[in-house]
Amino acid sequence: PWQAMLLLNLILLFAGMFMETVAIILILTPIMLPVLDIYDIDHVQFGVIMVLNLMIGLITPPIGLLLFVMARIARLDLVSVTVACLPFMVPLVVVLLLISAFPALTLTVPGWFFDR
Repeated sequence: PWQAMLLLNLILLFAGMFMETVAIILILTPIMLPVLDIYDIDHVQFGVIMVLNLMIGLITPPIGLLLFVMARIARLDLVSVTVACLPFMVPLVVVLLLISAFPALTLTVPGWFFDR
């Protein structure tokens, strides 16, 4: 299961760098759901992982749509905004690895409210 989760994370990160978030969700979710069922990965956990992966992809070059938005709002060039965002990538990737490795981090609170 951890190898499948690693592969799914890499696919989502790569796709998030080049495509719109809604399009990726609509295209890749039906493709990845059977893989989740094969490896017994919870769908709620995968939803959280998918959203975090795509958010990281939105601030990652080369396309990084949020980089363009931030550069326009801050009235700065794209390179300086990208360099300013790099330190924030480290905790995002660390959290992504943690919630991928330890499903209890994402499933404990929903388990309180929904009988899981």
